[in-house]
Amino acid sequence: MTSAQPLPPPDAPGIPSPPRAERDRCGVPVNLLGQHHEDFYSIIGRIITLCSLLDERLHILDARLKTVDAPRAAPNLNAVIKSCWEQLPTVADENLRAALELLLDESDRYRHTRNDAAHSLFPAQADGTVVWWRQDGNRLQTFAPGAAAGPADIATEDPYRPTTLDGWRNLVRQLADLVVAADSLTWRLSAST
Repeated sequence: MTSAQPLPPPDAPGIPSPPRAERDRCGVPVNLLGQHHEDFYSIIGRIITLCSLLDERLHILDARLKTVDAPRAAPNLNAVIKSCWEQLPTVADENLRAALELLLDESDRYRHTRNDAAHSLFPAQADGTVVWWRQDGNRLQTFAPGAAAGPADIATEDPYRPTTLDGWRNLVRQLADLVVAADSLTWRLSAST
């Protein structure tokens, strides 16, 4: 195995390169990601961070649903949601169990949103619309209002895959509320056992 060699600079003699592009405030050439509102990148970060927090909160819920010596769920959001679902029949309070079911349903939806946000491309649009674009195996997934039909899954303003900055902000608020609900329900569960 050879050691990694640094790439030659883009303006090295004898290496043709496209014209240099303007860079955003973080130094990323705008022709790579386009010109999105700065809130867009902040929102993507919040979605990913809040889902990490939700994952941690659901692991606490999983531990509270199980006996002390029971094995804990694997360290990923999908596994902990599944583990919590398996334990729900042990919750005697029907109202609490129904609230936990809703929490787990919403958590799974946001798990998909987080994965899509982390792995999608978002080509900048002149009107500010956010288009989700992701190659998924042999299928192209596009979430954009009024997108042309083709080999794609197309949706308009899906609350879990927003196409406007206000929709993104609303998604972050709802995800934050879900984390708060996970805390509250976990405490209610502790008090009821």
